[in-house]
Amino acid sequence: MTKPVDAAAATPSLRAQFQSAFPQLASAILDEWPQLDADSLAGANADLDKVVVLLVDKTGHTKALVRRQLEEILYIVTTPVDAGVRAHRGTESGFARDARAADSAHDRGVTHSLQVSTLRAYSALLSALSEQTSTQ
Repeated sequence: MTKPVDAAAATPSLRAQFQSAFPQLASAILDEWPQLDADSLAGANADLDKVVVLLVDKTGHTKALVRRQLEEILYIVTTPVDAGVRAHRGTESGFARDARAADSAHDRGVTHSLQVSTLRAYSALLSALSEQTSTQ
């Protein structure tokens, strides 16, 4: 009987890259998972596998999902902006598409929130004017 391959396993080079970039990654990880505290993250000692287990415990997500998200953050944090732009000119990577889609969705969400806020303010103003007119 063959042993199943762990799809969530990290390569030694990925572990080393994660460990060397950890000082830059820590704030991005804390931003991505606000339920994680800085002391717990520091306690993982920049060990990718320990950070994965910590996040799985905090979020309930699978190891594969957490590892994939950490790899994306690692890619984003360690890729120079100019290199990323040049690399994706001809063929767009999944990261670039995902980032652009997230920005677009965020922009739509912000626009919607502003529209709702504006409508509420306008409605409150109309109500106040209506009350003022009816009392005169």
